[in-house]
Amino acid sequence: MKTSAETKRVLAPLLMIYVLASACASRSNAGGASSGTCDGRRDNASSEIAAVIEANGACEKDADCQSIAFQSNCFDSCTRAINVSGVSAVDAAISKANAGTCANYKEDGCSVVIPPCVPPTPPTCVAGRCT
Repeated sequence: MKTSAETKRVLAPLLMIYVLASACASRSNAGGASSGTCDGRRDNASSEIAAVIEANGACEKDADCQSIAFQSNCFDSCTRAINVSGVSAVDAAISKANAGTCANYKEDGCSVVIPPCVPPTPPTCVAGRCT
């Protein structure tokens, strides 16, 4: 049978693991809809906005296309070209991401990396897609 000292020696490391795991779990779930790791939140926001950009890339002529910022409060990326008629849809996707997935992103200790980008050229319509 184990003595009280032996029991404490065995339980102390287990208690420490439990406390640390609980702290990490509560930190990653802070913010309700914005829960998850920084990378996961960034990737989700980027994917959601990229899907709207992709859905609004069709064109018939160069004048149909416009350059837009591809960014949110979770990430920054180089500009993209979309059909002018899709600008409001992309703006809505960015607003949705900022209010949900990206809410409190920086306050939660996450950082936004700004990539080096080549200055954008005027967008053109190539093979029915804005580029």
